[in-house]
Amino acid sequence: MLGFMTTTADERQRSIDARLHEERTVWLSSMRPDGRPHVVPAWFTWDGAVFDLFSKPNAQKVRNVRDHPAVMLAIGQPGHEWDVELVEGHATLLDRPSSEVVRPRLFDKYADLMARAALDQSTFVTTYSQPVRITPTRFLGYGGRGWTDPAATPDGDDDVTGHLWIPERVRQLIAAVNAAVERSAGDIDLIALEA
Repeated sequence: MLGFMTTTADERQRSIDARLHEERTVWLSSMRPDGRPHVVPAWFTWDGAVFDLFSKPNAQKVRNVRDHPAVMLAIGQPGHEWDVELVEGHATLLDRPSSEVVRPRLFDKYADLMARAALDQSTFVTTYSQPVRITPTRFLGYGGRGWTDPAATPDGDDDVTGHLWIPERVRQLIAAVNAAVERSAGDIDLIALEA
């Protein structure tokens, strides 16, 4: 039997936020125009409200989010508890080039991998010139304590921990979108943003 340390909600949120900043790989799941799933690993940054990924402009993931902006991210290397963060979100293809969007922390985070690939910053932003910004709509956890102890999950589900942690900036954005949906009396475009 595994033993678990009790953590407060604030400690858990800090832990999740740290993982979102520090993890090196995010798995982006999107839907191809014909409805088939597409999953790829990607480098990313998290600023506390949005994820930024960078792509070749004609990559499959870019074509996917152009038609279907609803995406899911999986972040983390599952250890003995299979503790992985899952994030549902809305992807936007930014109309500015990567050189105007990329933050220095991306180059700091991946300096060793860039050196190993003989990839300098200029080549990176030229090659991966299409920024993809993902705004989270819901955070979920997979595995963790709830994976080994179904009674610990707040939603009663036995396959996710139910982290459902939402940073304050994202919570405010979701509240604004929900308010707009309510005011729209069911406008279908706004309802799609809520999902």
